[in-house]
Amino acid sequence: MDIGRLRMIYVDIYREFFRCVYFAFMESKENASYIQKMEDDEKRILFCGYPSLDNIEYSSVFDIDSVLWTPRWSYDAKLGGSHFFEFKDDILKLSNQFPEISITIRPPPLAFQNYVAEGLMTLNEVQEYMEKAKQHGIEFDKNKNKNIEDTFSNTGVLITDISSIIYTYFMSTKPIIFCNTDIELSPSFKALMKGMYIAESWSDVIGFYKELKSGNDYLAIERKHIAERLREANKSSAKKILDILANEFTRITHSN
Repeated sequence: MDIGRLRMIYVDIYREFFRCVYFAFMESKENASYIQKMEDDEKRILFCGYPSLDNIEYSSVFDIDSVLWTPRWSYDAKLGGSHFFEFKDDILKLSNQFPEISITIRPPPLAFQNYVAEGLMTLNEVQEYMEKAKQHGIEFDKNKNKNIEDTFSNTGVLITDISSIIYTYFMSTKPIIFCNTDIELSPSFKALMKGMYIAESWSDVIGFYKELKSGNDYLAIERKHIAERLREANKSSAKKILDILANEFTRITHSN
């Protein structure tokens, strides 16, 4: 989670949640530091790495003609916003522009439910859009039980709004076109942005994709270096967490 969203929702949600928490393992050093400052010194808010990034392996070979779009589920600007309605028709036109490519849309499981609840779409409009996408040869990845890593393994280029899945996909070192946001970002996410193509408009998305198709992936080396640093920072994270909990259990047992 980026630091801006964490600060925004801490007072409303997390403060009550952390009231009953002794140990918390955060996904970044800055988030751990922020929560620790807000909480009792007796609580242990730690950064041990991000377990979902531990031991992820992807093939370095990928198909640039396989595109995945992951729009965000919420239009709340304070949570980072979304580009779904701005780009939903353009992504269909992309298949006309490049008939040889395959496009998959994977919105979060509750995205359309949220759009309907917020009055942004009706159920009929959701069904109509899905049908229109199908007519353009675009698939919806709707298998809620399918690991996102399985989808990523078949993806050549990711077009995405702000999301924690970017960290996971980044480990593949494959190109990312990031649809920019106005919220405050954490230092760890800003570091990722140096290896992503930052789009401010659909025109930017198309421009970057054309460059990538032509073989001009000029951020490839930088992306690889960032992924290596990310891998090292999250190395053995699950083991570190388990070791801390085991040591704490031993300490409590012996003290009694």
